[in-house]
Amino acid sequence: MHLSKSWLLSLISWAWFLPGCHVQAPPAGQLDIAGLGRVYKVGPHLYRGPQPDKAQMLAIRALEPDRQWCVVKLNTLIPGDGGEDPGNFDMNVMHEGWLPFGPVTHDQVKEALDDTDACLAAGLAVYGHCLHGEDRTGLWLGLWRVREGAFPMAAFGEMVAYGFHDGEANRPGLPLFVEAFERETGYRP
Repeated sequence: MHLSKSWLLSLISWAWFLPGCHVQAPPAGQLDIAGLGRVYKVGPHLYRGPQPDKAQMLAIRALEPDRQWCVVKLNTLIPGDGGEDPGNFDMNVMHEGWLPFGPVTHDQVKEALDDTDACLAAGLAVYGHCLHGEDRTGLWLGLWRVREGAFPMAAFGEMVAYGFHDGEANRPGLPLFVEAFERETGYRP
């Protein structure tokens, strides 16, 4: 069967309008947060990025100064993986404690996603982070997107677009995180 180029383009055009069918690329610009790179607003009152220091956390709070904040802290308190506890800044902190290279259990995923949903439902702004804001943060947000109705392939594409190390060329994979994504979504990247 031979498919014409115009037929394929038509099919792709229609697929673009289906919910969750397109891959979200990172926004054109990062938010300017006192020297903290890779901070993005990824939804209404939902932000992602790396571990902030005290000045950077205050700058993040200033993004929505009239709203209470919740921090989904995915990094652990092991040496070299933590940072200042945002609880010092009158923020609700959800200590999820995912290890830097996995594994991440189903219960850990469920707790982090439930905490995110509870914070957003309560009207709080949410900042999710790990140390670098790429792998654990990517897995958290990708699985949250799937929970919200995105197709797993689109969510995984967004994870990679924001820096998730998927195992492709020049990007050493984090197999335990990829396995967690597959286990939770049924999609094998």
